[in-house]
This record gives sequence, structure tokens and C-alpha cells, in this order.
Amino acid sequence: MLRKLCSAIDLRFDPAMLSWAAGPRAEDGIWAAHWYGAVHKSAGFAGAEGPLLRSPVSRKTLCAQAMPHYQKLYDQRLR
Repeated sequence: MLRKLCSAIDLRFDPAMLSWAAGPRAEDGIWAAHWYGAVHKSAGFAGAEGPLLRSPVSRKTLCAQAMPHYQKLYDQRLR
């Protein structure tokens, strides 16, 4: 997907984009200590953290109403 994004914005893809040194960055800002714990521990992209959670039956109607909006976003993703 990163290759597709780079292509779409006319940026040369470099495999070095796929990994980085762990730790905080000056540009992280003042909220980094609250928001970026897992990011600061990472050194590259990882797979899913686990299986997707199932939505309770009580939210079935809400999910059905939201799905067309998610489908529209999915249809517009970079190809």
C-alpha cells in the first residue's frame, strides 16, 4: 500500500520507509507521552494485533447504517 501511495503522490518509494529507529522524535509534540507509547516502541510496520472484535448484537442496526459509508471509502482507496 505504501508503494501505491508513493506512486499516487509522485514520490519515489524507498524500502527504508518500511523501518525506523525506535524511540521518540522531537516533532512528536507535547502529546507524545500520552499517545505514542506503542509507536515509540516500534521499529517498523507490524501485522494485526489480533482478530477483529465482534460487535454486540445490540449494535447491529448501527453497523448496518454505517457500512455504506465505509464501503464508499473503501471503493475510493488507492488502487
